[in-house]
Amino acid sequence: KDHPERTDNTVDALRQFYFSVRREVIGKELEQQADKLKDLEKKLKNLKKDNEDLHKDIENYKAKIKKAEEDILKNEQEQTKTIVDIETQKKTVDDVKVRLDNVERSNN
Repeated sequence: KDHPERTDNTVDALRQFYFSVRREVIGKELEQQADKLKDLEKKLKNLKKDNEDLHKDIENYKAKIKKAEEDILKNEQEQTKTIVDIETQKKTVDDVKVRLDNVERSNN
């Protein structure tokens, strides 16, 4: 009552202090939320890169599967050819055996 101007000054000072404290608290919260946002954006960037890598892996696996399928066909063709070669060689071996057996017979 005695000094109303001092009361008004004190009220203004307290109000400014309150605003300053609130700005500080909200500023800290803003920093925390901004950090969370950066973390989420980084996570999204990593997830996108992982997704791209997985798609590349799939394409590489598809190419490997296609090559393996082609190699299987070549292998099967080679097996068939080798079976024919084996049969031909067996006949050749049999022919040579007959010739060997006939060596003594031809000298009689």
